[in-house]
Amino acid sequence: MISPSPHARRVVLLAYPDCQVLDVCGPWQVFASANTLADQPLYELSLVARSPGTLVTNGGLAMMADLDWQGLEALGAPDTLLIAGGSGVFQQCRQRHHIDGLRELAPDIRRLGAICSGAFLLAEAGYWTTARPPLTGATATPWPEPIHDSASSPMPSTWKTRAATPALASLPASISPFRWSSTTTAPPLRGASRASW
Repeated sequence: MISPSPHARRVVLLAYPDCQVLDVCGPWQVFASANTLADQPLYELSLVARSPGTLVTNGGLAMMADLDWQGLEALGAPDTLLIAGGSGVFQQCRQRHHIDGLRELAPDIRRLGAICSGAFLLAEAGYWTTARPPLTGATATPWPEPIHDSASSPMPSTWKTRAATPALASLPASISPFRWSSTTTAPPLRGASRASW
């Protein structure tokens, strides 16, 4: 593991009970791999949750969050905040702590996004646009009315009219260590040369 640098960009992933483990570990590994490939700390990674400590994903894997919203606010807004998806997202949409935390920090976050169903929490906080998912702090504008009435169905009734699919955020090419083009294909599993990537 590469030690954080004062020049490293802070990247925070938001996790909660019953989030999808891949929605946390996948983006985390992309940023960690970028640090390794660059042989310098480009990104400082943190996991934020309602409270620091252990949370269990919907696959049963326990993760350790190092920050809560108060700890994150004390450090200042991160460069990037990504919200994990998972079956627990609808429960999170009914609670205020993540929504209030997002609303407090979002205006100062350069890149704000969600992975898969994490978009529901992003939308519940009022940050969504039908023009260009995933969102960034620079282009996100709150909706004037609430997205979801927590007394009704867990699926926002207005969702179908505002977005065709909740599958959202892939990491922008500018932060990914892998540069893909329309002609890039994965090599065969056996005997492949990495030079062909």
